[in-house]
Amino acid sequence: MSTERQVLQEDYIWKTDPYDHQREVFLRSRHLSEFALLMGMGTGKTKVSLDTAAYNYQHGTIDFLVVIAPNGVHRNWVSREIPAHLPEWTNYRAAVWASYMKKKENQEVEDLFDLEFTGLRILALNIEAFKDSTTCKAARIVRKICNAFKVMMVIDESSKIKTPGAKRTKALITLGKHATLRRILTGTPVTNSPLDIFSQFRFLGSALGFDNFYSFKHYFAEWEQEKNWKTGQRYEVCKGFRNLNELTDIIDEHGYRITKEECLDLPDKIYQTRYVELSTKQRKAYNDIAERSLIELEDGEELSVANVLTRALRLQQIVGGFLPKEEFAPAMAIEDKNSRIDCLMDILEEAEGKIIIWARFRAELAAIEDAVRKEYGRESIVSYHGGVSREDREISMDTFQDPNSVVRYFVGQQHSGGYGLTLHAATTVIYFSNDFSLEARLQSEDRAHRIGQHHPVLYIDLECLGTIDTKIIHALRDKKSLADLITRDSVRLLLARAA
Repeated sequence: MSTERQVLQEDYIWKTDPYDHQREVFLRSRHLSEFALLMGMGTGKTKVSLDTAAYNYQHGTIDFLVVIAPNGVHRNWVSREIPAHLPEWTNYRAAVWASYMKKKENQEVEDLFDLEFTGLRILALNIEAFKDSTTCKAARIVRKICNAFKVMMVIDESSKIKTPGAKRTKALITLGKHATLRRILTGTPVTNSPLDIFSQFRFLGSALGFDNFYSFKHYFAEWEQEKNWKTGQRYEVCKGFRNLNELTDIIDEHGYRITKEECLDLPDKIYQTRYVELSTKQRKAYNDIAERSLIELEDGEELSVANVLTRALRLQQIVGGFLPKEEFAPAMAIEDKNSRIDCLMDILEEAEGKIIIWARFRAELAAIEDAVRKEYGRESIVSYHGGVSREDREISMDTFQDPNSVVRYFVGQQHSGGYGLTLHAATTVIYFSNDFSLEARLQSEDRAHRIGQHHPVLYIDLECLGTIDTKIIHALRDKKSLADLITRDSVRLLLARAA
């Protein structure tokens, strides 16, 4: 055993055993005030961050962890990641902040400022709430924390602050200056251009060695002046990049990069959940149908599995952003903005390689196709469901599997494409919505995880907490069909109001 490994075992006790790459980056970065975890989805950068926080809390460097993440992802830290990975010896309190909180949630945040509590305090906030560094509610509470405690500040999915001139970016860079430790987490630090890295590293401090974006962009890119002949205004156009080897060296000096494909020690299947918030209109529609369904069943309507599943289906449509369709009428979007689609697009921005997206309803499939085509182009996506001809389905499968094809996204229904197909070109599978059938879930998982797949496969479920989503996902992960769980006693829980 190496001396470094012996020291680690003596001064830090893990809750969950790290993989080799997690141990490596933890050892390298745990003492550093600023560091970039540029690790692909499913490689465990959240665990590394939590172990770093626990280690620095143990040594008195910090007493407060502030996590800033995309909406829904921030809740995942508190509900799943922290209980799973933060060591038992770390006495802690954790809360989720939101612009509008219930009484219980508000009390949990207030409890973090209890001066009699001596453990590690953790607050997770959604990054969309930061509109400036002084006046918005999110900024005010972070400033209050930084003024009173020794803070480790983490930005999860830091590509969200890639735009130097954005208010959110400026706000978080300013707030980050007041933290003792800073970390950025992303699998895709560069989404459109190498210049995307500047403001993410600017949050960390002066790691890139440039005081402003102007000098940075002119060192690593070539620009030419062009003129708008209608307005007469001149503007700069990027004609190419330069000194990229030097940029790579700087990034590697201050960060750790690894992809899922490079992590040979990962399990064959990795499961994650991304949380989505119900809008006010969705919650009202959901609760109206839940209450009406229970009244109908309690008034004597036959309590059959089919009746209960029909009502559960209606609730599932609302969670996806659509009102249940009437006979011969298409499903209607509850509102223009669909938070589930927004969550999906956040994942696609972060993920690498080819991706399978499963959805249950035609309206969901159409919304997914529209969003992906708008963002990534018509040639980037193929579809495989009942609305696609048999010939086009074959073309979809072949082009997706072709490593030289520009097709990156495969969108399908589990009952259409979840059986028999070979889709091992993908290493990420997203369940926008689930079927109630365990067989459909297992079969659809195996489209990517089969002979010919040489890498771990990441499975991501989108979940609205406290809704039918939670019950479906838990049932399927427990290897049960939803129908098998329906009893007279369970119906009230299954069709309950949204939490």
